[in-house]
Amino acid sequence: MGVATAVVSVSQTQLYPWGSLTTTITSGGPSNILVSYPYDIGVISCSIVQVSISNYNAYALCADGVTMYAYGDNTFYQVGDGTTTSRTAYTLITTFSTNAILSDSETVSRIIAGDRVVYFKTSTGRLLGLGDNTNGQLGGM
Repeated sequence: MGVATAVVSVSQTQLYPWGSLTTTITSGGPSNILVSYPYDIGVISCSIVQVSISNYNAYALCADGVTMYAYGDNTFYQVGDGTTTSRTAYTLITTFSTNAILSDSETVSRIIAGDRVVYFKTSTGRLLGLGDNTNGQLGGM
């Protein structure tokens, strides 16, 4: 994703982005094109309650507070699927379930997308982060 990107929700399971969209993956990272209309990149398999976007990524939080999706640049693991492969379609965020980071009763209440980082506020008040930590954005260096 790039500068001046927007996302519109047309239903509880579909988000249409437009602006500078990541379209292909190359050895140098994602390739972008400018799209001046809402673009269909797939359906999310849940009821979306919150969306957060940045210059490089989009995130969707599902009603259960545990299921989350992301797409875009993944150079710093910010998509949350355990890889650095950038995604051109919504991808399930698996980092929290794979690593048992959330407790059994803990859910995510808010997603805050930043510049190559993303933060997750939990129901217990914890703040978790994924992505670039070059300048201590995730709380440590």
